[in-house]
Amino acid sequence: MTRRAPAVGLVALVLALAAAGCGSSSQTKDANRYVDAVNAAQGRLSSSLDRLTGEITASSSASADRHTIQAFDAAVARAVAALHGITPPDKVKAQHARLVGELGGYERELARETKALRSGDTKTLVAAQRRLLAATNLVSQQINDTIDQINTRLGA
Repeated sequence: MTRRAPAVGLVALVLALAAAGCGSSSQTKDANRYVDAVNAAQGRLSSSLDRLTGEITASSSASADRHTIQAFDAAVARAVAALHGITPPDKVKAQHARLVGELGGYERELARETKALRSGDTKTLVAAQRRLLAATNLVSQQINDTIDQINTRLGA
């Protein structure tokens, strides 16, 4: 099963806001600190997910698949916790909360599918893989949309 990291869109935040770092105002410094913190969380998440991508295959065991999904879940949980710890600039607080919520929703989906994989039934496993792929695609789009909104609000 091929997966894309759900937080890929966060890279766009860093690239788009790099230009905002040219000024010296307090707002620009806040935006830069925010971007740095989000980028660090995203980098850790992407690194973990890149390492895990592709480990669930047609030939992998249900036990190995559960382990991989649990590792995905742990990586996403760490990213959600990191994002919770970031104080966004006032003008993007709502979008930041949405970003945290989107990733949190993905974390809950991973937890549900881990339970589904315990059945050992091939049809259940395939269905769980499909649902995870759909959830990954959905959260990737949601995150990209939210990042676009953050970029717009920060003037990037």
